[in-house]
Amino acid sequence: MKKVTDKKKNKRKKLMAVAASASLLTLMLGTFAWDVYKAEKENKFGNALVGGSIEIEENFPDPHLEQGKDLVKEVKLVNTSSSKVIARASFEESLRLLENAGKNDPNVDHILPAAINATTYLPTANANAIPVVVDATYYVNQAASNTDPFLGWADISTLAKADGGALPADVTVLAKLTKQTITASDGTKEYQIKGEYIAFRKFALANSNMGDISKNIVVKYPGTTDYVALSATAKTKDDFKISFDKDAGTVSGYDLVGFGYDFYDGLTAAAEHNWAGTVKQFGAVGDSHPATSALSALDPNISLKYDAALVTTPTAAKWIYNPEDGFFYFIKVLDPAESTEMLLSNVALAATAGTEYAYLDYSLLVEGEAVLPNKAAIESEFGLTSASTGVSKTIYDALIALL
Repeated sequence: MKKVTDKKKNKRKKLMAVAASASLLTLMLGTFAWDVYKAEKENKFGNALVGGSIEIEENFPDPHLEQGKDLVKEVKLVNTSSSKVIARASFEESLRLLENAGKNDPNVDHILPAAINATTYLPTANANAIPVVVDATYYVNQAASNTDPFLGWADISTLAKADGGALPADVTVLAKLTKQTITASDGTKEYQIKGEYIAFRKFALANSNMGDISKNIVVKYPGTTDYVALSATAKTKDDFKISFDKDAGTVSGYDLVGFGYDFYDGLTAAAEHNWAGTVKQFGAVGDSHPATSALSALDPNISLKYDAALVTTPTAAKWIYNPEDGFFYFIKVLDPAESTEMLLSNVALAATAGTEYAYLDYSLLVEGEAVLPNKAAIESEFGLTSASTGVSKTIYDALIALL
């Protein structure tokens, strides 16, 4: 007998769930002999999707995935049905990185003002560009109490030009200068002045192509919550020109030659992988099952770390990963309201990851499935049978022994 799916009913359930709580999405699939409960929860490093009778419970306090640090990502399943169930889980992944010419070399374009969209302030030739963001807060704070660039960072915007002409009104230029006195053999003196600068303008995050988490955690334009400081620079470091009187040691102006705005090319197209090889949101049907659960299926720089409850042989009340189907199985019949042990504990980005990871947009979709503790359900829905071999057979035997 075929499964029956009532699309209108499911749609109505989804709308009701969202109305009740923006983090809940109800989906229950019925079969001819048992209920199959499914849930999904996506986290961008969240949105949360959970199912009617098997719920994914997690502790995910901070989505900022920093290089060389572990990010807490604790996941377990909870039986919210009124029936006993057997549960399993799997992952789907999506990853986007900065377009790059090589490790630690993301593509950066210097865009002249004439090639900037007047509304979005994105390059007219590349709507996918991501602004190179300046952390301007320190410099702005320093300049707030100082007007002399020889004493520290100071605002020089009124004296600055762009290619000899007027500096765009929305650009701020701060500089710090050093003065060297050169004394000739006859005792006469002249001055050499050098300096460094930082220049930027407001850029609306709403127009940025960063991932959602990057938009949330990126350093903001001073005093705002929805803008960043877009890097505005001369073409090269040496193109910051200082006009000064070498005899008096006074500065009369500054010029940013080859003035423009700096953008990354954008993020790569999403690389996706479905651990179980059955498409839900990411990846494709037939995606390979990862041989190891310790690393992302997309990038070895992303590691997945697990609770001690993940073991390598079927053990009561423990998780085991099956590399033959991409699922984690919990070897216990869950009573109503009972939880599994913790599965995932941390996600980490390698300290050696290149700068192309600076704005990574990574999603880890956790999928939970559960069936009633029934031999036919295990064979039909989990695809494990007495004819299975390898790890699949050992898991099948362990689950059947629970019945």
